[in-house]
Amino acid sequence: MVRGRGWRTVVWGAAAVLMAGPALAAPAVADLTTGYRRVTVVGGAMAPTLGPGDRLLVADVAPAEVHDGDLVLVDVPEFVGDSGSLAIKRVLGVGGDRLSCCGGPGIRRNGSALAEPYVRGATRTFDLTVAQHHLFLLGDNRPDSVDSQYPQLLRDRSNGTVPDTAVRGRVVWASTGAVAGPEAQRVSDLMLRSAIGVVLTLVGVIALPTTLVLSSRRRRRPSPRSPRSRSCRVRLARWDRREGRGQRGLRGFRAWRRAIRAAAIRCRWVRNAGRSGTG
Repeated sequence: MVRGRGWRTVVWGAAAVLMAGPALAAPAVADLTTGYRRVTVVGGAMAPTLGPGDRLLVADVAPAEVHDGDLVLVDVPEFVGDSGSLAIKRVLGVGGDRLSCCGGPGIRRNGSALAEPYVRGATRTFDLTVAQHHLFLLGDNRPDSVDSQYPQLLRDRSNGTVPDTAVRGRVVWASTGAVAGPEAQRVSDLMLRSAIGVVLTLVGVIALPTTLVLSSRRRRRPSPRSPRSRSCRVRLARWDRREGRGQRGLRGFRAWRRAIRAAAIRCRWVRNAGRSGTG
């Protein structure tokens, strides 16, 4: 059974949990909502890496910060037809890269073969050098992706490459876990902090009113009094009225203390008072 001070500790603990929840979740939620855009995948051009319905977080990125292997959101109408949406593609080459395919095993970039375990299907043949400030973009599902493999579809006919100014963001997190790196780990940490904060808030919202109600009931509940302890208090009160009159200062205090000790020994007042305080 919780005593009076124990109830105060429980109430303060519930209040602390209620305050800690929003304090932990608010900064994480603010970073997730202001620093990233939410995107849902439509279509299978990036399968098996990304499929329809997969949720992504996209961060703004400068054209100079785009690197080989990045998944980017690009505004190239030729890639998406008349849907008016943005396309998600993988960067295979940036300005100055020499790309060739497919006289050997897969794509070669600057003379080195690329390991692409995520690719589905065969890639069309090409041999080109990416112009400065341009990108060579491919989907992972090569047979079903409209991308830089089809230069005849692009407006500027730049060997299938597109200007890096068409980039609208870089994918930093995917619900499938397909995107790795420091930014993806940071996003996962923010999501974990926000989830813990929400749980703490819910626990505090439930626990604080409950503990307040229970503690108020505990204060209203009369504590049991033993007859022996009541008689000791009456005896001390009678002593105070009868023998304590006229005694002031240190002398009166010492006499009062001696009487209390004597009454406690005779009536076991200390033990009974302790029992009466428990609930």
